[in-house]
Amino acid sequence: MNFPVYIRNYWAILFYLATHITGTFGECGPPPTLPHTEPFDDISFPVDESVVYSCNKTAGYYEIPGRSRTITCQDDFTWSTVPEFCIRACESPPRLEFAQLGQGDIDKNIYLNGTTVKYECRPGFIKIPLISRTITCLDNFTWTAPESFCRRRTCGNPGEIENGDFEPTDSGFQFGSSVTYKCHEG
Repeated sequence: MNFPVYIRNYWAILFYLATHITGTFGECGPPPTLPHTEPFDDISFPVDESVVYSCNKTAGYYEIPGRSRTITCQDDFTWSTVPEFCIRACESPPRLEFAQLGQGDIDKNIYLNGTTVKYECRPGFIKIPLISRTITCLDNFTWTAPESFCRRRTCGNPGEIENGDFEPTDSGFQFGSSVTYKCHEG
């Protein structure tokens, strides 16, 4: 069956349009660059596809709790919008050998400039009077240096045994230390 030349040309044009236009008109293109977020690869997304942004933590930015980080490719081939969701903040407070974050601060997700957190002595340690247990997130998004506000508890002398001694004998017998008992010869 022979088609006239003009019909064959229409088929070629339709084939060309079908294979080249879908990429242009069926997608939103790369997601927009948002302030303080990790960049996306330069790829397009189809309608109804969503992307989730991440804040640039290496630059000190963290997600504001409760704010959406998701945008969607809409039917009109534009991206939906989101309110700003990254904010500059301090990293989590430092972990201390002798103390842990207090109950009021342990569940915080973000530590903004000016935030103060309070520590409690760990089991086996006691508070040293008049020394602050708090640290603060500074303007440069670092924490003030924590002081040594807890010291190990002392356990007292472990007690003598009949026909034996213990070592070391000159220890302050602080929490976590150990002694070894030895029997006298004979």
